Amino acid sequence: MQTHDKGLSAALLIAAWKGGCVDDLERRRSPRFALQQSVILSYRNGDPVQIGAVSENASLRGALIRTEVYIPVGSRVEMTLVLKQEEWLTTTRLHGTGRVVRAEEKGPAEFLIAIGYDEPLAGRNRSSALPQDRAESS
Repeated sequence: MQTHDKGLSAALLIAAWKGGCVDDLERRRSPRFALQQSVILSYRNGDPVQIGAVSENASLRGALIRTEVYIPVGSRVEMTLVLKQEEWLTTTRLHGTGRVVRAEEKGPAEFLIAIGYDEPLAGRNRSSALPQDRAESS
C-alpha cells in the first residue's frame, strides 16, 4: 500500500489486523477499515463548536464518525482521531481537515457523519500525559 503518511498507514494496518477491511468485496479508491477510536471534531455553526465522537471506520480518504450532534453536509471540519490502546505507552493523534459528504440520522441524538479528507491525516505521537500536564512540568 502506498501512502503519504506512515502514521496513518500504520493505524490502518493495526485496524486491519484487529478487525479487517469493512467489506473486502467493496470497490473503493481506498479500502475502509473498522476503527472504533475517539474523535474530536471542530466546525463552525455560527460560533466555533468542538464535540467528541467515535469513529466507525476509516480509510486514507475519509472516515465515518458516530456523533450525538448533526453536522450538515458541506460543512468544513477539523478532525483529530485519537489512537490509544491500553497496552500502548503513547497516544497517537491523527489530525486533518475535510468536509462532511454525508450525514445520516440513526436515532434520537445519534448520527453517522461521513467526512472526506482534504488530504491524508497527519500523525503525531503524544505521550499519555495531557498537554496541560506537560506544560506544567516544563
